[in-house]
Amino acid sequence: MESEQNENRYCLECKSKKNPHFPIIVKMETCKVLYNVWEMQCCGKPFKIGSRIKWLCAKITDEYLPDYKGQVDYHYQAHECKELMSKMEGIVKSITVHYYTFKKKGQLLIQDKEKFVKLDSVDGWTENKDGEWEAVDYIVDLENVTVREPNKIICIYDLAEELQQ
Repeated sequence: MESEQNENRYCLECKSKKNPHFPIIVKMETCKVLYNVWEMQCCGKPFKIGSRIKWLCAKITDEYLPDYKGQVDYHYQAHECKELMSKMEGIVKSITVHYYTFKKKGQLLIQDKEKFVKLDSVDGWTENKDGEWEAVDYIVDLENVTVREPNKIICIYDLAEELQQ
């Protein structure tokens, strides 16, 4: 019975039963990474233009941070399951801090205006500007990039089974 169940399992992404295509290594001349200021403040390591970085990242997709699709390629992630993250290496070409102002709408604060400012380095403590502009994200341009995709696909069936145990 168990072997019959295993034969009926496959990954919904690729329909593979054996996951033969991982790991995948992707080389790119350049890519853009979204790096949240709070992630840098929590556990990031300072970097500057010319630094060689090694980060865990998630690829921007229609399902994951779709508002950023087309603007950035990856999102730095230090707090997600490491086995599911891409491992990225590259050299920092440029750094831009993304500032927002917020306005009150009912009981909520919503983003109002935005501006971008180039930086030479990042330590997580980028100052807010003029008392109203809040530093929210860094957009980091990398060059000579190598991305190693996750070493395994977690099949939806296997994941559901693990959660039931």
